[in-house]
Amino acid sequence: MTSPPEEVAADPSRIITILSPKGGAGKTSSATNLAVGLAKRYPREVVLVDLDLQFGDVASNMRLQPTSTIIDLARAWPVDSAQVKLALTSHSSGLYTLCAPLSPAEADEITADHVTGVLRALHRSFRYVVVDTDPGLSERVLSALDVSTDMVMICSTEVPSIRGLKKALEALDVVGLTSARRVLVLNRSNAKVGVDIGQLERTIGRPVDVRVPSSIDMVLATNDGIPVMESGRNPELVRAFEHLVEQFVTDDGKDHHGGKPASRLFKRKG
Repeated sequence: MTSPPEEVAADPSRIITILSPKGGAGKTSSATNLAVGLAKRYPREVVLVDLDLQFGDVASNMRLQPTSTIIDLARAWPVDSAQVKLALTSHSSGLYTLCAPLSPAEADEITADHVTGVLRALHRSFRYVVVDTDPGLSERVLSALDVSTDMVMICSTEVPSIRGLKKALEALDVVGLTSARRVLVLNRSNAKVGVDIGQLERTIGRPVDVRVPSSIDMVLATNDGIPVMESGRNPELVRAFEHLVEQFVTDDGKDHHGGKPASRLFKRKG
């Protein structure tokens, strides 16, 4: 694996990939709420890509009924930026989404090259590309990480989740995927399950950046199809995800890498 290509690394826009080697850690909830939170600050400048290609839940978590998905791009390959944009589904928050295939069987048609090409095309048109992934380190997930500027690691207060993330990070180091900035999110951080956060940080080898508390409201939001950052139904959860958003955006409206807001949807060259 290589570091992000120059056109990605030099651009203030971000490709933020959400990673969790174990399912059930809250990866998709984190991805959707991060994307909605960014879209509140940069309407029509954020796209959420569902790369959990077999069982992706982005569409259901956001009450979307896509007419096109990433499988349509794979079947029409090669595609340009205009064709990629036409496959997007808009959300009421000002966010765009590229949804996973409607059938799990279709996932096999999508290759690592498709993933890389789609993400690069979106990066040319959006300030933020947020990528939800499937559990583990598949070739397609590694391809996404290969062009990412940032990686958000999701961990829950369960020993298998902690050990799984540690192993995943060690594997990424071995293959050379070390250039993306890493942000660690601890989900269900207030759960009383006998896990010491200090020990968790020592095991993983870095401090927790964002703590998301356990709440039934997260489950209700998933069932309702309305992310908490859109509904505001739980102020404590909203504050936690705002803290995650602030890892990439400063109070003066600039992102942490010097970029300024600019409306570029359908304007930048594909």
